[in-house]
Amino acid sequence: MVIALGWLLLAVLVLILSLAWATPVAGQDEYSRPVTTVPQPEDIGQSYELPPVQRPLPRSAWWYLADIILLTTALVATPTVDHQRGGNQCSGQ
Repeated sequence: MVIALGWLLLAVLVLILSLAWATPVAGQDEYSRPVTTVPQPEDIGQSYELPPVQRPLPRSAWWYLADIILLTTALVATPTVDHQRGGNQCSGQ
């Protein structure tokens, strides 16, 4: 009992010291952005044109439904196949 309590106190002491050392070190990284705004065409050059904003097309409803069906089938089939094969053989049962 005394030995277990000693190991527990040692583990708590190591945890406290490691957290006390890591917290100030982790907070020392300072980052400042060199630029505060996006460059405008006047800043880059008169011949530069801003590219159009690209947005992905919305997914169709049937593709969303196919994803849901495939995911559900995989989540149901995996444990079913595992159970039919005998389950977890590594558990020693």
